Amino acid sequence: METTTTPPPAPSPAPLPSLPALDVGETVLIQAFGWSSCRVGNWYNVIKQAVPELQAAGFTHVWLPPPSQSVSREGYLPSELYNLNTPYGGKEDLIALCAALNDAGIRPVADIVINHRSAGKQGPDGRWNQFTYVVILIIHCDW
Repeated sequence: METTTTPPPAPSPAPLPSLPALDVGETVLIQAFGWSSCRVGNWYNVIKQAVPELQAAGFTHVWLPPPSQSVSREGYLPSELYNLNTPYGGKEDLIALCAALNDAGIRPVADIVINHRSAGKQGPDGRWNQFTYVVILIIHCDW
């Protein structure tokens, strides 16, 4: 009888330390992407390189592009909400950017667009209704 073992899941990155709360009057936010930023390459690295300038300019928050895989390059038709590999960069790039922002005392702000949800493929009728990304949630209750 052949048995297979499933490797343990990859460890999650260490949580970022919390930054102190700010009053609304102390908040300065910059939108750190534009409509064509997804065509640049690894946009997360572009922003990461600009962190010292953002900090020196006094920004407290940086609004980041949509982080999920999307039917549209810009990220506004997300199809795989848990897939963080996009034209803006990969999951590890996003984690590194958020860590760099946090180290500089800048809070990242995610542009989450779940109300624009789309499937990953078109069906025979041309509609985007073929979902290809399956998330299996296993809940263990010990009661």
